[in-house]
Amino acid sequence: RRALGIGNSDGVVLFLGMLRRYKNIEELIISFRKVASSEARLLIAGKFFSESYIDELNNMIGGDERIILKVGNIPDENLQLYFRAADLSVFPYREIHTSGSVYLSLAFCKPVLVPRLPFMEELAEINGPDWIRMYDSPLTTKELESGLAWSLGKERNDHPASNSFDFSWFCEAMAGVFPSRDGAKETCSGRASFQ
Repeated sequence: RRALGIGNSDGVVLFLGMLRRYKNIEELIISFRKVASSEARLLIAGKFFSESYIDELNNMIGGDERIILKVGNIPDENLQLYFRAADLSVFPYREIHTSGSVYLSLAFCKPVLVPRLPFMEELAEINGPDWIRMYDSPLTTKELESGLAWSLGKERNDHPASNSFDFSWFCEAMAGVFPSRDGAKETCSGRASFQ
């Protein structure tokens, strides 16, 4: 947290991923700005494709010092800084069929708050209520505050079930389709265990 300029006592909400309009980040900012706690922090980080969208987000943040916007590519080795700093990951997507950011959060054993969408319902069924909390859109300040309280107030001794998925079949299939740069086929273990 020190590396990101965040205090140890702060409750930290994280959105990490591509900063695109369909991900509904503006709704997260609007809801967070009404959060009562002066100690809470919202950390938004990722690559962008539209400068006008980033300008829009900055305007919505409106000088609220509790909201930290880190725009740019995050090297793989720095991802752990963001997830280790967070208490809760929030992804207020309008519509989604899969999400690398949600899987990544679970890989770092971070609970997630997400809208009730078919993909999220499937993931919640696999991982259980300790790891995935769903809400009915839109994301409200009350839901955000209760989600943060849920993430801070619950002991999680186990790991999310999706951390032990075996993707080796997919990895091998893709290695056969996409050759490496030197023309040789890639090999990999495909075991998605980040424990």
